[in-house]
Amino acid sequence: MNIIIIEDEYLTANRIKKLLEEINPDYHVITIIRSVKQGLEWFSVNEEPDLVLSDIELGDGNCFQIFSEYTPQAPILFLTAYNQYAIHAFKLNTIGYILKPIRKKDIETNLEKFKSLTINNINNPLVKKENNAQAEITSQNPRFLVKNGINFTPVSASNIILFYSEFNLTYIITKNLHKYILDHSLGHLASILDPKHYFRISRSFIIADYAIKNVKKYERSRLLVELTEDIPLDIIVSRRNVTAFKKWLKKN
Repeated sequence: MNIIIIEDEYLTANRIKKLLEEINPDYHVITIIRSVKQGLEWFSVNEEPDLVLSDIELGDGNCFQIFSEYTPQAPILFLTAYNQYAIHAFKLNTIGYILKPIRKKDIETNLEKFKSLTINNINNPLVKKENNAQAEITSQNPRFLVKNGINFTPVSASNIILFYSEFNLTYIITKNLHKYILDHSLGHLASILDPKHYFRISRSFIIADYAIKNVKKYERSRLLVELTEDIPLDIIVSRRNVTAFKKWLKKN
């Protein structure tokens, strides 16, 4: 499981990292964010983590300034010396609120309680990844369960032309232009989809190679993708992904 820590105190951040690794060797801290500025920069260019452990008060502001710009779909465990932010914190995807000083048992208990309470909750990204409850993953063509009325319908990736996120929800559009909500973040999808046929062109879109009709130049050195089906969305390749996207197109 990929984790980020938001903590401006060097010793505290490293202690949290060590505690996580002791709790579970599969807990991998991919970065430690020490300021609001660094957090905004990191979330603007990186994939979603599976879990966020966050202090609240940082040297240049507080973490809510980050989350107001980039609201993680991943669960957040708050670790703070201040109790007055609890109500604000639980408006987010919060799994716990631990007051400093932090103990290993506090972190462990919150994570275990969260998993046990939500083991059957299909909207929980942490449980989804660990238990594989919502997707039958194969090496080339994952299948996903999507809610269709009161039922769940399996949809193969090969039948999906577009994955996109909007207002903190992930959607798919199929070849027959059906639209469904999918209980996976784009970051997770990018890790399981076949990279030969699917490319994440921005924070908001993953497209299938067989669905691309045309690619045009767009403002600010970006690209605009036209799909084979008429979809009322501006599907734009972010500037940082343009070079990699062109190389990917040449290979397909």
